[in-house]
Amino acid sequence: MVHIKSAEVSTPDSAEVLGAVAEGVQEFVMSHHRVTWPVCGEHGRGLHVGYFHETAVWKCAGGTTDGHVVSAIDPAVQL
Repeated sequence: MVHIKSAEVSTPDSAEVLGAVAEGVQEFVMSHHRVTWPVCGEHGRGLHVGYFHETAVWKCAGGTTDGHVVSAIDPAVQL
């Protein structure tokens, strides 16, 4: 079980827990430092947590209609 601000994540799915933690860190950075993080190097837009093949990823809404996956949140995972 993970608590992020007032949200509680309770799941055996490690990708979902990683995604919730990444969103929490992202919210902290934005609210305390007034910085958009992370940012797509190609489009200059802030990234959002998404899921691709059961992996937590950073997604950009720029480019195609559905956006694109920038990277896995876990640096050890190669997509």
